[in-house]
Amino acid sequence: MSDSFRRRLFLLKPESTYGTDSGPTAGANAVLFMDGAVDYVTSPIERQLDRGFYGANPTVQVGKQIQITGMTDLLGAATVGDAAPTSALLRACGFAETLVATTSATYAPVTDSMASASARFHHNRDLVSGRGFRGNVELMFDIKNFARAQWTLLGLPPASGNAVTDAALPSPTLTAWRDPPAIETESFEVSLDSFDLDAVGVTVNMNNQVTVYEGSESRQVIIIERAPTITIRAFNPGVAAKDYFAAAIAGTRMALAFAVDAGASNIISVASPAVQLSRTPQKIDIDGRTGIQLEGRLLPNTGNDEISIAFT
Repeated sequence: MSDSFRRRLFLLKPESTYGTDSGPTAGANAVLFMDGAVDYVTSPIERQLDRGFYGANPTVQVGKQIQITGMTDLLGAATVGDAAPTSALLRACGFAETLVATTSATYAPVTDSMASASARFHHNRDLVSGRGFRGNVELMFDIKNFARAQWTLLGLPPASGNAVTDAALPSPTLTAWRDPPAIETESFEVSLDSFDLDAVGVTVNMNNQVTVYEGSESRQVIIIERAPTITIRAFNPGVAAKDYFAAAIAGTRMALAFAVDAGASNIISVASPAVQLSRTPQKIDIDGRTGIQLEGRLLPNTGNDEISIAFT
């Protein structure tokens, strides 16, 4: 049906200069989104008028922002060493990209010189355009599922003209977005403090604090802080094998490494030099068996190294 709610398309392209629209196109910058949504947000201001009758006060809309949310698969390029399909998204969420031809595409957080992106969000014939997008990402790795990423982006409306216009839904080029491999026992490895966990899921949230700065000279979306967290769900190894209770109490910093390895060009490796548990392990039910849930923070070692994501 021509008015189906699922007729949506998201385009994202990095900007050379912050806030200068980069002109994303369906042929080069389409993102294979799932459950995508866009919201044109404003904040009303009003004057409390003194008058001899009841009634609402008129308002003026300020603080115009565009919020885009959605999920993607997390996977590397078909050619190892090329930028991942999620490159523009990761860079807009505070990551820098390092490409080594035929070897790897690696993403690590930065504090300065963060990238931004321009976006287009088609929903049927409504086209929402924006610029200066930055945001946050949550990475999800669950057994019997796919590696996924949940994105929340915040941007500005166009410098001139309307943010919402009428436009036909274009035909995108999505060849970079391959079918991802499922995460299964044979492909999933999780190690914390040199101990191999029998894990069923790992979630990493970058917890970027994203805000819109607006002054007399400029308006921009900025990431003012990040505090990445991790949640690991695994079958209980027992304290005799690995005592994560003692590690939590002692505030031990533990190295983390986990990977989804489905063969060449389908390997995702995530590492952190220092995970500190933020609470003692919580007992959980995993398919009727006793499991533990480990919750912690990813701490920087020398700076901007609290996590790395490599596609090989």
